[in-house]
Amino acid sequence: MSWFAPAAAAAGTATAATTATAVGTGLTAGATGFGLTAAGAGLGLTASTSAFAGVGASAAAGAGSLFTAANLGLLSSAISVGSSLYQGKQQAIAYRIQAMQASLKGRQEALNYNRRAFDTLERNRRLNASLNARAAAGGIDPFSGSPLTLADANNIAAYEEATIDRDNAEMAIYGGLAQSQSLQAAAATSQTFGYLTAAAKGASGAASFMDTRTPRGT
Repeated sequence: MSWFAPAAAAAGTATAATTATAVGTGLTAGATGFGLTAAGAGLGLTASTSAFAGVGASAAAGAGSLFTAANLGLLSSAISVGSSLYQGKQQAIAYRIQAMQASLKGRQEALNYNRRAFDTLERNRRLNASLNARAAAGGIDPFSGSPLTLADANNIAAYEEATIDRDNAEMAIYGGLAQSQSLQAAAATSQTFGYLTAAAKGASGAASFMDTRTPRGT
């Protein structure tokens, strides 16, 4: 019996030492009763969680810094400046188109007046030829007496009507040119106003950006 007692004592001592070592190093999960080793809980999970939390916080902070009140105000000012420039340009283009149309309209009206003056003189020529033919057929001298007097009256009336049409043609051309020049001036003014408005909005936006980014009194 004395031989077995030292052996049992030695086995018990070895088992206790092995168990203590295993628990201390985190190799034995079941012995602790928690399902996770002390080493694993203290080193692996804590370090990983801290790393992921740090990366997420940095990304959120970087994204949030872009959408500040100062940046959004600057973006709004840039859009407003672009809108003013575009509006001024489009208005100037519209005025120039109207100027071209006014000039073409004046020329078209002048052409119509000249055509009507030509038609008036042509009708008078045909009328005089018809009167002369009738007078000659009746044995009357077409270049004297009543036929001549009637032809002169027709010529005067036709000339006056044709002169009025020609004057109207010139007035139509000058009127179209005047209106065209006025619209061209309006186009230049509109574009200049667009530039000035855009510059004013840009300056106001820059001032607001600086005030928002660096508050006064700081």
